[in-house]
Amino acid sequence: MTAALLRAGIMGALALAAPGGGLHLAWFYAAAFVLGAVEVTYDSVTQALLPRLVEADDLERANSRLYVAEIGLGDVVGPPVGAALTRLSLSAPLGLGAVGYLLTGLVAARLPRLGAAAGTGEATGTWRQQLGTALTFVRRHPPLGPLLLISAGTMVAVWSTEAVLVLFADEVLGLGRAGFGLAAAAGMAGTAAGGLLAPRLLRRRDVTTILPTALGAMASCQLVIGLAGALVPVLRVPLTFTALAGFGLCFGTVAVGLVSLRQHLTPPILLGRVGGLWRLATGAGAPLGALLGGLVSAHAGLSATYLVGAGLLGLLSLVSARALSAREARPTYAHAPATATAS
Repeated sequence: MTAALLRAGIMGALALAAPGGGLHLAWFYAAAFVLGAVEVTYDSVTQALLPRLVEADDLERANSRLYVAEIGLGDVVGPPVGAALTRLSLSAPLGLGAVGYLLTGLVAARLPRLGAAAGTGEATGTWRQQLGTALTFVRRHPPLGPLLLISAGTMVAVWSTEAVLVLFADEVLGLGRAGFGLAAAAGMAGTAAGGLLAPRLLRRRDVTTILPTALGAMASCQLVIGLAGALVPVLRVPLTFTALAGFGLCFGTVAVGLVSLRQHLTPPILLGRVGGLWRLATGAGAPLGALLGGLVSAHAGLSATYLVGAGLLGLLSLVSARALSAREARPTYAHAPATATAS
């Protein structure tokens, strides 16, 4: 609740200051920094609370709903709505964002207060000590260590190609700005579909099989996109769009599967700290991936970026197959919802 209300206050202040021309670029940078920091806290707390709010065998479905809601509203609905409102005034999208965060805070305030889960206590020590505790636990409890590297590596591979997609759509596919929007929409639609289908897939097939298979399929899609530039245009565009949708489908499945598996394997007392460590690793993977994509495309061409991404994802698929082959990788469904207390 606090994180949502803080973000509402920041967005509201920007919306009120915009009409008078009192907003300088530095204020936007400062606000973006604070909003990003608060978002990390909000996401980590959300993922730590979820196993205490739902039954263990419903965790994949709950993660799926959260993920699809974030993708649908944040990445599909939000950008075009914000762009349309900006035509009216700069304050309009900022004000809408403030209202959205305020509503989120009000809904969060109505959630039941959770008592301490069995076997847990208050987190002690500085943030460095708590992060170190999480890192030590992850390193000593396979397969969490390899899963952390797989999660970060996946973000590197994904963002290495996302960073150059606009150029790929324009220069390789010859579709211009409108084509970039369609290409991005194909990937987003696939991602949302993958998030929706993930619980069914994870119920029918063991997670230790789904994750390596999905990563391997993502590598295949990247390979197809990287090689599509050599085809005639009549085949190049539909093949690329199909591969983008397939890539998104597999990525949505991987995202839900990795989060759910981590939650199953982490004791309640460490859910928040391990989740924070995960956000640090995956958050670092995104800019590193964008940097990698820029360097590869500058020296070897845009298509080569997708080939490098395919190689990295193929390697991660092999690593995940090995890491998840151990018995410890199988979910134990140890988390039970905490008893709610009166708010």
